Amino acid sequence: MAFLDVAFLVAARAASVLLPMFILYAGYTLFFHPLHRYPGPFVAKFTDAYGGYFAVRKCLHLTTHQNFQKYGKYLPSP
Repeated sequence: MAFLDVAFLVAARAASVLLPMFILYAGYTLFFHPLHRYPGPFVAKFTDAYGGYFAVRKCLHLTTHQNFQKYGKYLPSP
């Protein structure tokens, strides 16, 4: 039982650190990042997992083309 107690304690501490960090990062990215005004998929705005998911499925090029058709060709100006 001691192992489960320690594992639960470690998991609780990790969650208490990682969850606020994720919330702060997502909030910054969605509201204060210089590129937050550009349209696009919601999940893709704050994580690269969106592109990674479609790259693993080998359809990133198709998804990117669909997103260009849906959101337009908004590109940040230099």
